[in-house]
Amino acid sequence: MDNKYISYYKSISLIMMALWVPCWLYDDLMIWIGLGSNIGRFLGIFNIIAITFLFNFQIRISNTQKILILLYSILIVYLVILLYKYWGTEYSTLGEVSRVVLGILFLLVLNNSKFNFKRLVKFFINIGFVFALLSLIAFLDRFLEINLIPYSSSNHPPAVTSITGYTSSVYIIGNIMRVQSFWSEPARFAQFLIFPLMLVYTRYLLHKRKKDILIVSVIIVSLFLTYSIAVISSLLIILMYYFIIRKSKSTSFGGTFFKRSIFLLIGLGLAISIYNFYQFTDNASSIDSFYGKKTSEAVIDRFDRFSYANSVTSETIFGDRSVAKLFNKNPSVYGNALIYGGIPYIIICLIFTIIFYFSIIKKIRNSKYKFIYLGSLAYYIAFSWYGMFTENFYLFQIALLTTIINYENQNKEIFLLIKRNH
Repeated sequence: MDNKYISYYKSISLIMMALWVPCWLYDDLMIWIGLGSNIGRFLGIFNIIAITFLFNFQIRISNTQKILILLYSILIVYLVILLYKYWGTEYSTLGEVSRVVLGILFLLVLNNSKFNFKRLVKFFINIGFVFALLSLIAFLDRFLEINLIPYSSSNHPPAVTSITGYTSSVYIIGNIMRVQSFWSEPARFAQFLIFPLMLVYTRYLLHKRKKDILIVSVIIVSLFLTYSIAVISSLLIILMYYFIIRKSKSTSFGGTFFKRSIFLLIGLGLAISIYNFYQFTDNASSIDSFYGKKTSEAVIDRFDRFSYANSVTSETIFGDRSVAKLFNKNPSVYGNALIYGGIPYIIICLIFTIIFYFSIIKKIRNSKYKFIYLGSLAYYIAFSWYGMFTENFYLFQIALLTTIINYENQNKEIFLLIKRNH
């Protein structure tokens, strides 16, 4: 097993590259130290390659992971074919090829026999807590008009930056602010927060550490303040966990009729309250949208954008990357797939996704980590609304979750053991 310092170095390296897309932090750090984003990305990938192959030790990947690596390889071949189609233009697939290769490296590193996976999980939880806490500080500073945090221009106008993250005027109206931390958009920050939340809450359920409640509370509040669809998907998953499968190995309700009825009413009440709150933010303000979300209109608009993206395949089954510039907003992960790679691209990605989530759903019934696996479903709902199949964090969470399954199949713990004084 790696020593403490080597394992921290590997964990930091992996998390930084996982946050490369869609987080802005890695590129901006490279620019800040004078390397530039392109050189920084090259060094980051080279570093992961070195971590993967520098030491000769055993890699134990599961059969599911082997299938996923095969699909990664097929996708790489297809993207290389598209590279020739777009050679000499600004629509090169080279960046996507490098990210898919990185997805394979994530799997290999996490399943190295000497890699300290438990330390990575701990570090992932802690960094999620830090980002969430900084976003709350920025929110309170703006909301309470304290204005102690100095902002400066960023590399991503109109957003401005500070030590607490980015703040965009697009997501602020009056004193009300959607937190986005160092991410390109509040929805992407919300997607990131789902995993630290699910990991730390599972740790609490297993080890009952009181300080985990503090971490959970901070992350939940920060997640809520993103006002993202990830809030709703996470709520649905939490309700599913507590009211359906928490104490049962089946997916049916347990307990008495009265108990089931009370749980169902509480769940419906929470769901209706959240829905009404989001509708209030759409309609109750003197301006068009209190939080700038227009939730109901956004659903219709997203379908319209996907329909247009789908129409691209009527001209060519291989998509048309130049069409992407016509979109001011994301046409969903499926619309992006149709534009950037057409029908072959989306077929490969959907086969990949079905195999991956089938393995997740299969584990939910009997696993002690079922809350983590359910969290991946919450993530996928939000990711489907706003994401890309070849972005780093999506590929990282696949490596993370399949490795957790691998650990569980080998009866290995994913959390650092709690030392108690007797």
